[in-house]
Formats: sequence, C-alpha cells, structure tokens
Amino acid sequence: MERLYSDSELPFYFDSSMATVRQDKSRMFFFHTSGLKTYKFSGTPDAPLSNLVWVKNNTDFMDRNGLLGEFPGVNFWIQNIFIIPGRGWLSFSHIEKFTGSGGYDGTEQYSIGILYSDDEGETWTFCGEIIKPFIHTSDAGNAGGVPVLVVGKYFYVYYNEHTGSNGVAVARAPVSDVIKAAVKHKVVPWVKYNNGSWSENALTGTGSFVMPYADSHTDAAASKYRGVYFYLAPMNGSLRLFSSKDGIEWWEKAIIDQAWNTWFVFGMFASLESDASADCMTVGNNFSIIWPRKNSTDFFIDTLYRRKVTVTME
Repeated sequence: MERLYSDSELPFYFDSSMATVRQDKSRMFFFHTSGLKTYKFSGTPDAPLSNLVWVKNNTDFMDRNGLLGEFPGVNFWIQNIFIIPGRGWLSFSHIEKFTGSGGYDGTEQYSIGILYSDDEGETWTFCGEIIKPFIHTSDAGNAGGVPVLVVGKYFYVYYNEHTGSNGVAVARAPVSDVIKAAVKHKVVPWVKYNNGSWSENALTGTGSFVMPYADSHTDAAASKYRGVYFYLAPMNGSLRLFSSKDGIEWWEKAIIDQAWNTWFVFGMFASLESDASADCMTVGNNFSIIWPRKNSTDFFIDTLYRRKVTVTME
C-alpha cells in the first residue's frame, strides 16, 4: 500500500469515486465531481492527479434536458463511465435534488440517473432517473453511487436502499435497451432485485439487500482473469474486496485497508493493462485500487492511497 497524496496536496475534497478511462497506453483520464464542479485529470494509477486538463462548473457542461423542472437545485456527479464503442459514453450518476434553499435540511431527494456524452466527456446530457431508494418517511436517503457491472446482457447498478435498516441493493436493465435510449437522451424502466426475483419498479419499489452492511459510494468491476465480479465494500471502518459469480451473492476476499476513525468510501479500480477495458469496468490480472482515507469526524479531510493487486487462480 502506498500513499499518493496528503490532504494538503489534494485540489478538492473527495465527494465521489473518480471515473477512470484509459487515455492511451501510458495514461488515463480521471474525472471527479466535488461540490458543484467537475475536474478532469490526465495521469497514471500511481499519480492520477499529475496533470489537470480542466475544471468546470457542472451547470456549464451538463444539460438537464428539460427534466426535473420541479427542482430548482439539481447536481449531478460524473461516475463510473461506460464506453459505447463508436457511439459515446454513459455515466451512471449520483443525483441530488433540492426544492428549497439548496441546503441539506432533510427535504433534499436522492436518486441515480444516466448522463450521455457524444464528445468523450466534454459535455453531458441528462437522460433521466433510473433508481430511487425506498424510504419510509421521505426521499432524503442517500442513494450512493455508483458501482456498475455488466452481467450477461444486463447492467447491474448497486445503490443504498433504506428500508428501516440500510444496505446495498441492486437494480438492472438490458444493456442494449439502455444504450438505445441513452443515445436519444432517454431512459428505460429498471427493476430492483427483491427476494429472489427482479420484480420491483426501480423508482417506486423496494430492493433486497445483497450486502447488508456495506455502502455503495464505491466501485465495481468484472475480473477477466477469474471470470468473477469484484466490489469494493466500505464497511466497519475498513475497505474490503468482495467477489461474486452472479452479481447477487457476494463473499469477502480481502481487506484492502482499515484504520480507526476513518471512513472508507469513494474507492475505485484503475488499470492501464491491455487486458483491462478502456473504461475499467473490466480488469485483468493486474490492476490498482485507489481510495481516500476520509477523516470520520471531518468530511473535508482526505489522504489518497493505492494498492496494486495481482489476481491468482485458486
């Protein structure tokens, strides 16, 4: 494990996982939304913030597409980019909506939606919401965001469900349908996994926990080498690597990091290896896990770390 940046060396406080996209054989792009701004860096897994490409106000390069008009305040986070070969990029976005002054007063609403870009992330158009957490009393339950996997012919999106207790649940939709809609700046219906079946409307229904004690402010990736799926699970003062064969049943494989008084959210996968996909949704034999250690008593204090991982056959 190596420390990449101290808090004083970071240009922002971590407010999400960075979206990781290969730039060329030797460098990657790292996108990060913090507050009302998004940053684009060019770097490497051991120096992700080495070159700032741009920083933009979200309102300047994200088009609301005439949607969510009832909310005067809306913010989108660029997260977990999926590259559609020759057709554009999708970002599965954490969304926060404000009806009043814009403060966090319990009236804010959270969801997960899709953004589409046809210029490799220079501008984005909002396509619509796909998932809302179920909440007994209000919509003010943070949906998290946004681990994504391709499992068979479906996108699986993991989110925080709020059903009296909190945990990670999952919703899905066919990859081909999602892409066809997104290029037209629209979305298709998604369904939540509930008690063994994909039966609940993802905007109004309830999902079962697939990881009861974890959090979804993190990342996921398919393992090309092992033929399984990985999930970075922040839980119990630690960051843990979980594995699954089907995206539903998960088991712990390793503890990546743990420390007292630390919140381990916003981890991410990154790889420049040729056997990884350009959007890092699939990783190969060697890859990096990058994460901030966030001070549990002060959300704005971070230290960024990296661990190199080599996958072996069991």
